[in-house]
Formats: sequence, structure tokens, C-alpha cells
Amino acid sequence: MLLALLAGSVQAATPTANPGRPSFSDNAAPTDAGAMELELGTAFEPEMFSSNYVLKFGLHKRVDFRLGFEQAMSPVYAPGAFTFLFKGTLIQPRDRVLGAAIAPYLSCEPGADPGFGAYLIVSYPQGDVQIDANLLIEAIRYNDAFQFQLDPVLTIGFPLVGDLGGYVEAYGIIPTYNEIQPALGLAFGLGYEARKNIVIDAGFDAGFLNNDLISPWKVQLGITFSGYLIPPGNDATPEPDRNGNGKNGKKNGKKSGGNGRGQPNSTLR
Repeated sequence: MLLALLAGSVQAATPTANPGRPSFSDNAAPTDAGAMELELGTAFEPEMFSSNYVLKFGLHKRVDFRLGFEQAMSPVYAPGAFTFLFKGTLIQPRDRVLGAAIAPYLSCEPGADPGFGAYLIVSYPQGDVQIDANLLIEAIRYNDAFQFQLDPVLTIGFPLVGDLGGYVEAYGIIPTYNEIQPALGLAFGLGYEARKNIVIDAGFDAGFLNNDLISPWKVQLGITFSGYLIPPGNDATPEPDRNGNGKNGKKNGKKSGGNGRGQPNSTLR
């Protein structure tokens, strides 16, 4: 039903799809006001298969809301986890102009303590190249108290051929409790714009140092659809894409959403 609504909304106006998946970082630009975006993804890693979904809605030209759901499908079927996130863009990223955003979230999983935290996001578009730096501050329940964990991410997206783009990424997990060893990961991926409002993606991640925190390898596949639920007025000024230069923001291939680490909030990037 939702896909039918998104497809029907394309007849009046078509927003450019800006998926957050499959990389771990997000960019500072919000979802267009009145637009909805649906991300569908799967992930394969050692002895586990999972699915994840993200629904985004642009509430304002600087604010969007996201509902994420992630569920382990194999070897054991799990109830899944929901995440609720609001992203506020403080500075809209434009070509050679630094952008910034903050995104607090709350995650809920049956039988587990709720999780919460916030993303600090900085983006720098330069022509067709996009640089995103994120710092996720997570509150982790440990020994009957909340402790903090830091997850830094640096991503560079770039065009390849035609409507195909790619990205490379480095990310980490830095626990601040119990002297747990930090973990490091490297990732790369591709994104193909089948249509202005449809993007197909694939990504590969490799984890190092501490595989209790980051999987040693992970393969991700997904697709994103977008459409206007509230079409913009005829006099509306188009919002700049993540490149900020009028070019298609998808061609940089930096399509991120899901941190790929099995954490409840992982579907929201």
C-alpha cells in the first residue's frame, strides 16, 4: 500500500531519493519537506541474516522524522527492534559550504532496556564528491547503569560511471566502560539510480580488532523509493541535494542507512 502511495505521488512531483543506506554515516541534509522515503534492506554476515526498514518523512525544510525497524531472520527469528529519530539540520550543506545536523534517537526492543543517544553530523560537498563525518554518542546499559559509547564514522562518496556511484568508509566503536577493546571497520559500496526516485545499493564491510563489537564481514543489499505525500507548491524553492550544486546527490554513491552492527538504531543512517 505504501509503495503504491509513493508511486502515485510521483505523477505530480518527484523528489530525488536520498537513502542513508548502506554506509554507516548520514549527511546533514534533511528529507525534503512533504516527501516520504522508504528504504528496504537485507544483510548477510557470519551465521546471521537480517532485514531492515527505514521510513522517513520530511516535516520541515530543516527537520525530518525516521522510523526504523531491524530484525534477525536467521539462525534465530527475533522480535526485532524499533528506532525513532528526529534529525534537525543546523546548517544546510551546499557546494563547498560545510553543513551540520544533530539527530537524537530512542530505540526499543522487546525484553531489553531502551537505548538512546544522538548523532552529530558534519557534511562537506565539493562538486560531485561528498565527505561526511559522524559521531554517534550512545547510552549503553552496563552493570545496572547507563554508560556511554562513541562511534566515529568518516565517509567519502564519489561518482563512477553514469548513474553509478561509490563510497569508501572507515568507522569505529569506542566503549568508555570496563576497558573493552575498541573496534575498527572499513567499508565500500555502490549505488545505482534506476530512476530519480529509485536507488539500488550494495555494500561490503569488514571488521577488525574486536569482532565481538563489529562483525568480521558483512554484505548488504537494498533499494530505496521516494515520493511526495504533500506536493510542494508551484512557488516552492527546490531544496539543495546533498552535493549542494544542483547535481544528482545519488551519483556520489554515498547511500547510507544501517550501521550493520546489529544495534537497534542501525537502520536509521
